[in-house]
Amino acid sequence: MSKETYFVDITNREISQIPFQGKTAFKINATSDEVQLLRDKMNGIDHGDNLTFGRAHIPIYPYHHDKGNDLYDDNMVQAYQLMYELGDELTQSHIESMGIMPES
Repeated sequence: MSKETYFVDITNREISQIPFQGKTAFKINATSDEVQLLRDKMNGIDHGDNLTFGRAHIPIYPYHHDKGNDLYDDNMVQAYQLMYELGDELTQSHIESMGIMPES
């Protein structure tokens, strides 16, 4: 399966083969299966985000014991890990500078 260039806007959970106008995006080279895996991670981020929204309205539940928060964080880290593996030098450098990658 051949790899193609994609642009990823993780904030808006968008993946496109056309560069985003006026937006900073991560550039990756990926197969369609790898893009689907990244979409799955972004869907997991959205799902975790929706779960934390409900918890946020009940102040007696501490956020650090929240499955939605863990789901959001885990999928976010996995999405960045995947973008790092598939990304060009600029993408990898930017992700490294964020300090989000787990220590090896």
